[in-house]
Amino acid sequence: MASQLDTTVEARVKRLSRYYALLSAIDREIIHPRSRDDLFARICRIAVDIGAFRMAWIGQVGADGLSIVPVTDAEGADYLGRITVSLDGERSQGPTGRAVRTGRIDICNDSQTDPRMLPWRDKQLAAGFRASVGIPLLQDGHVVAALTLYAGQPEFFDAEEQRLLEAIGADVSHALDVIAQRDALRERTIALEKLAAENALAAVVFRGSGEGIVITDAARNILAVNPCFSRVTGYSPEEVLGRNPRMLQSGAHPAVFYQNMWASIEATGSWQGEVTNRNKEGLAYPEWITISAVRDATGTITHYVGIFSDLPARREMQERLQHLIHHDALTDLPNRSLFMDRLEQAMLTAQRFNNSLALLWIDLVHFHAINDVHGHDAGDAVLRETARRLDGLERQGDTLARLSADEFGLVLANLDQESAIIGLARKVMETLAVPVGFEGKEIPLAANIGISIFPKDAGSPEALLKAAHTALDRAKQAGRDSFRFFAAGMDVDAERRLRLEDDLYHVLDRNELSLHYQPQIDMATGRLCGIEALLRWTHPQMGPIVPLEFIPLAEEIGVIRAIGAWVLREACRQNKAWQDGGLTPLSVAVNISARQFHDPGLVKVIAEALRESGLPPSLLELELTESAFIGEAGEAERTIREIRALGVQLALDDFGTGYSSLACLSTLPFDKIKIARSFVRDITTNPVNAAIATATIAMARSLDLTVLAEGVETEGQMHFLRGHQCDAIQGHLFSKALPAAEFAALLGSGRTLEVGAGETPQETLLLVDDEPNILNSLKRLLRRDGYAILTAESPAAAFDLLALHDVQVIVSDQRMPEMSGTEFLERVKKLYPETIRIVLSGYTDLETVTDAINRGAIYRFLTKPWEDEMLRNQIHEAFRVARGLARL
Repeated sequence: MASQLDTTVEARVKRLSRYYALLSAIDREIIHPRSRDDLFARICRIAVDIGAFRMAWIGQVGADGLSIVPVTDAEGADYLGRITVSLDGERSQGPTGRAVRTGRIDICNDSQTDPRMLPWRDKQLAAGFRASVGIPLLQDGHVVAALTLYAGQPEFFDAEEQRLLEAIGADVSHALDVIAQRDALRERTIALEKLAAENALAAVVFRGSGEGIVITDAARNILAVNPCFSRVTGYSPEEVLGRNPRMLQSGAHPAVFYQNMWASIEATGSWQGEVTNRNKEGLAYPEWITISAVRDATGTITHYVGIFSDLPARREMQERLQHLIHHDALTDLPNRSLFMDRLEQAMLTAQRFNNSLALLWIDLVHFHAINDVHGHDAGDAVLRETARRLDGLERQGDTLARLSADEFGLVLANLDQESAIIGLARKVMETLAVPVGFEGKEIPLAANIGISIFPKDAGSPEALLKAAHTALDRAKQAGRDSFRFFAAGMDVDAERRLRLEDDLYHVLDRNELSLHYQPQIDMATGRLCGIEALLRWTHPQMGPIVPLEFIPLAEEIGVIRAIGAWVLREACRQNKAWQDGGLTPLSVAVNISARQFHDPGLVKVIAEALRESGLPPSLLELELTESAFIGEAGEAERTIREIRALGVQLALDDFGTGYSSLACLSTLPFDKIKIARSFVRDITTNPVNAAIATATIAMARSLDLTVLAEGVETEGQMHFLRGHQCDAIQGHLFSKALPAAEFAALLGSGRTLEVGAGETPQETLLLVDDEPNILNSLKRLLRRDGYAILTAESPAAAFDLLALHDVQVIVSDQRMPEMSGTEFLERVKKLYPETIRIVLSGYTDLETVTDAINRGAIYRFLTKPWEDEMLRNQIHEAFRVARGLARL
C-alpha cells in the first residue's frame, strides 16, 4: 500500500512539475509575441514537447460564428483532418465547443464513457486519446479561439491541474490582447502614412498659401496651422496645437459678437468678416477671415477651417516698427527693453513652478580698444560675431539680448541645478576666446561675466540686473576671462569645481585614489558571498571628496576611462592578493560607467586586468546600469557578449530606476539584479516600493537570476527582503565600505550577520564518491559556504545517512563499484523526491545521463575536474531551488 501511495504521489509530483514547466515555458514565449499564428504554433509545440500531451491544437471561431476552424496543431494533423467541431448541435458538446460557448475551461476525463464524446469517440480511442480539455482563449474579453489538449490516460485532469490550465489560458489571452493592440497600432500607423502620402499635394498648398490657415477639431482645438499663420500671429505650431483659437482674441469684440458668429456657422456652415486679434507680441491686428464647418457623411461637424488675411500695409508697418522698438539694429538681438520684459516673465514662471533662473551679464574686455585700433567696422563685426556665438549657446526658453555697446545679457531659465551655471559660464568664455577674423586680421577677444540668481539674490528684474552688474564689477577686478557670482558662496563652489576638474587630470599620477570594499551577505546563511569595490578620492588639501561629486566631473571632462581602468586593475589585484593570503575567495564587483562601457578598448582592459592579477574571471563581476545601453543596442549587445566570453559575471545595477530594465533583461545575459537603494530605503513603510522590490525578486527567480538589495540599513529591511526570498543584501546594517586592510581583517574574522537562520534547520549537503581524496577536496571547497556536509564512500553508506539526516542537496560520482551515480540517484528520487540531485563525474556517458535528466532523476550533470567557483555557484543554486520547493 505504501509503495502504491509513493508511486501515486510521485506521478502527481511529476505531472505538476510538468505543468509548472509548461506554464513557465509559455510565459517566456508570451513576453515578446511575434504574431497570433506564431504564438499559437509555439503554444501547441510547447504543450506537446514540455507538457507531454499526446496532441494539442487551437481552433478559431469561424466567420459564420457556428464552426471552429483549426488554425494550428502539434502532432494532430491526421486526427484533425477526420473530425468536425461545431458550435451548434451534438458536435458542439465536446470540451472545445463548450469552452468557446461558455468562456470557461471544459474537461472530459474519459472519452470512452463520456456521452458527450460520442461523435468523436472512435477516432479518439484509435488515436490513443482518453482525456481532453478545452481552454477558452479571449481577446478583448471575447472568446476568439480554444486550446485543446489530449492525454492518453483517463481521469487525467483534477481540480489543481484545472487551475494551472486556467492560468495558461489567462496568460495566452493576455498575449492575444497585446498582439491585437500592437497590430492595431501598426495598422493605424500604416493608415496614417497612407493618408499623409495622399495628402502630400494638399500639404504643399497648405504650407505655401499666402493666407493664414488654421484647422480645428469639432471641439475647436487647433490641429494644424500653416507658416503664414505663424508669420501673422507670431506663434509657432508647437505653441498653439491643442489650444482654442480664442487665445488670439484681443478684447476688441464683445461676447455677443462671437456668439452670433458661431451661431451663423452652425446654421449656414460658414461665416466671414473682419476680426481684430492679438499676436504673440501683444499687438492687435485686423484680419479678414472666413470660417467654414466640415461635416461627415452623417452631417456631423468634424472640423472647422479658418482662412484669413491681414491688412498688408498696416501689418508690415506695425511689425517693422515693433521690431525696431524692441530689437538691436546691429545684432538683431532683443534690446534692453524687451530683455527686461522677458526677464520679468521668466521670473514669474520660475516663481510659479518653484524653479530658479540665472542672469549672466557678459562684458567684452577692452572693446573700446578694438574700435580705436581696428575701426568701428571691425567693432561692429566683432559685436555681430559675438551675438552669433552666444546665440549658439542659448537653450530653448533662454533669452539673449544686447544691453549696451559691449555688454550682453543672457537669462538661463528652468535651472535644475545651480552648478550647471558654472559649466555654461566657462563655455561662454571659451567660445568668446576664439579670435574674430576681419579683413585678414585676427582680433583677440576676452570676456568677464557677472552672475545673479533668482530668487536667491533678488526678487525683481531691476534688482536682479543690479546684482549681476555688481558681480561683473568683482569679475573685472579678478582679471580678464573671469566670472563671479553675486553670492560669495557661489564663487567658492565655482572655484572648488574648477579646482577639482584640474586636479582630476593628475589624480592617478599622484596616487590619490583608493578602493574601499563593502561586503555582500548571503540571506540564507548570513555569510559573506561577495564584495563591491567602491572608489574613494582623498584630496591632499580638501580631504575626502564624495563620489557623487567627483565621478560626474570625471565623466564630463573625459578622465573616467583611465580611472575606470585603474579601478579594474586594482580590484582584481587586491582580490587575488586576499586569495593568495588564504582568505575566502569571493567575487569582487566593479562598477562600469556608461562612458567607460562605450570605450572600444574596454574588453581588452578587462582581459589585461585579469591576466596581470591572475584572478579567475569567475571572481570578477561587472555592474552596469541601463544608461550604458542607451544608443546603439547592437553595439552594446556585442560588447556584453565579448565580456561574457571572458568568463566574467554581469550584474544590472539600480534595477527599476530607468525605463528599459525589462528590455535589458530580455536581451542581455545578466547573472544578477541589484535592487536600487531608493526602493529599499522605505520598503517597510511604502507599499509601492515594497511591491516593486518583491516583484523584482519574483521576476529574478523566474529568470534564474540572483537578486541583491543595496542600501540595507535596518533589521526590518533585512527581514522583509529575506521573507520575500531575496538572495543577498549589501549595506551599513552589516558594514560600511572599508579600506583594504580593514576588509581583510573582517574577512578573516569569519563574522556573519544574524539573518534568522536559526528559525530553520541548517542546509545539509551529502557528497558521495568512492575516492576519499575527492571527498576531502570537495569538503574543503564547500565548507566555507556554511552547509552541514555529510560524506559517503558508497551508495550503501549514503542511504544510511539519508535515513538519519534531512538532506536537501546530493552530489554523487557517476562511476562507483556498487552502482552508478544515476542508478543511485534514481533510487534516492523515489525515496526522497524533494532532494536536489547532481552527478559529478570525469566520465561522460551521455545517453545514460540524458535519460536520467529526462526522467527527473538528476537536476544537473557536472564534469571533473571542476572549476571551483562554477561548482560553488551550481550548488548554491541547487539549495535555492530546494528552498523554493520547501515552500510549496
